[in-house]
Parts: sequence; C-alpha cells; structure tokens
Amino acid sequence: MKYKVKGETKENSKSCLTCDCHGVQGKLKVCCPFCNKPDGLSRIHKVLEGKCQLLASVLDTVNALVVVLDKEGKIIGFNKSCEKATGYCFNEVKGRNIFDLLLVSEEVDSVKVAFNKIKNGYFPNKNENYWLTKQGLKRRITWSNTALTDTQGKVQYIIATGKDLTDQRAAEDELQNAIHQYHRIKNSLKESEKLAAIGLMSAGITHEIKNPLTVIQGFAQLIE
Repeated sequence: MKYKVKGETKENSKSCLTCDCHGVQGKLKVCCPFCNKPDGLSRIHKVLEGKCQLLASVLDTVNALVVVLDKEGKIIGFNKSCEKATGYCFNEVKGRNIFDLLLVSEEVDSVKVAFNKIKNGYFPNKNENYWLTKQGLKRRITWSNTALTDTQGKVQYIIATGKDLTDQRAAEDELQNAIHQYHRIKNSLKESEKLAAIGLMSAGITHEIKNPLTVIQGFAQLIE
C-alpha cells in the first residue's frame, strides 16, 4: 500500500481500514490510498452512523418488541415498542441488567435458563414470561430469541423479538367468562323450563282430578 507523508510517497505492507487525513498542530498528514482525499474517516463515520440510524428507525417501526442484550444480560438495544410496553425510555434502561429491572422475581431462574442456552450456542429458541412496567404492572410477553456471533462463532449479543400477549390474554379471559356466564344462564333457563313444565302438568292433573271429585261430592250430597 502506498501513502503520502508531507507529499513524499512511501510504502506500507499493511492494509488501510480507515483513514484520518487531518493534521493537528503540525503532525503528519496521511492520505488514505482508497480515497486520496481529506476527511476519509469522517465520511466513513457518517456512513456508518447513517446506517445505524436507519436500522434503529426500522426497528422502531416494527410492530414487535425488540431488545438487544450483551452476554451479561445488560440492555444495549430497546425499540419503541419496548418503550410503549414498559413505560421506560431507552436512556432509562441502557446498560441496566434485564434480570434486575424487568423480570418478576419468580421467573428470573427460568429466563436465565433460556438465556444461558443461547449463550452456549443453542439458538434460536422461544420462551414466555412477564415484564414489569415502570408502574409495576405485569405484561405477558412471548419471545423468539437468537444471537449475533463473532468470527469464531462465539455469542456476542442476544436479540429477543417479542409479542405482547397481555391484551389478548385479557380478551381471552373475558371471552371465557362470558362463555361460562352463557352456559350458567342456559342451564338456569333449562331448569326454569322444567319447573314450568312440571307446574303446567300439575295444573292439568289437578283439573282432571277436580272434575270427578266434584261429581262424587255432588252425588254424596244427594245421597245424604
């Protein structure tokens, strides 16, 4: 690779990954052979920053909860759906451990089991658990989990994509209660119909017995 130092062309066997063409207080100016222009690093940084912003914008428009964790369980990514579900903004949860912040105590161990499986290379996997909101309420979430690995295949980040089932479960519970109420009323109506039929039959029997009894009573009075 050739590069320039104060206008003099020199060679280097190492490849260039980034470039810094700014001279600071008389220090050497190095021009990247790929761009041969100043501000190479600044432009690369802007491109990467733009791609990161684009990815973040895409994740924020997804109608699903997306949380990114490091190998210790610390939150490094938290999209808008997560913020809406929990009441926390990203700055409030950034760097905090998910097991201490968002999980209910009785489910920490089971979630850690799923988390450790991913760390050990068993992914994707699924689990379901509660998240605690900022107000202390419980939200039931079902998760699909995967991981990002390095060049050696070691897990670097865990990515969990979730669906909030809280409202759906509440609607299902209301539906089940309505069904139970319907069956209870239906059974009550059947009992009422049976009682009405018994009452009608009793009235008919009484009428049929009363007529001959009246005749008997009349003849008895005549005989007397």
